[in-house]
Amino acid sequence: SGPSHASISMLSYHDFVEKYADIMEDFMKISSLDDSRDFLIQHGDIMLQENASNYLLLASLEDEMNGFREKMRLTARQSQLISNIAELA
Repeated sequence: SGPSHASISMLSYHDFVEKYADIMEDFMKISSLDDSRDFLIQHGDIMLQENASNYLLLASLEDEMNGFREKMRLTARQSQLISNIAELA
């Protein structure tokens, strides 16, 4: 069994990113909604944290500023997915 939801939510942003950046980066690359759903079922304890949402928003902004428009659009969509799910939870 992985870390508890409470222990993940207590991490500082810096510690969260150090521990889970690879998982968030993997999620940012998923273009299929079905694959996104499956990924969130597997990693929802991490991806539905406020720190994950902030990471994706900052990644979208950075991609836009660096001219990676398509990458930014995908990351922004993935960010909206987790934000909407978190709001409904």
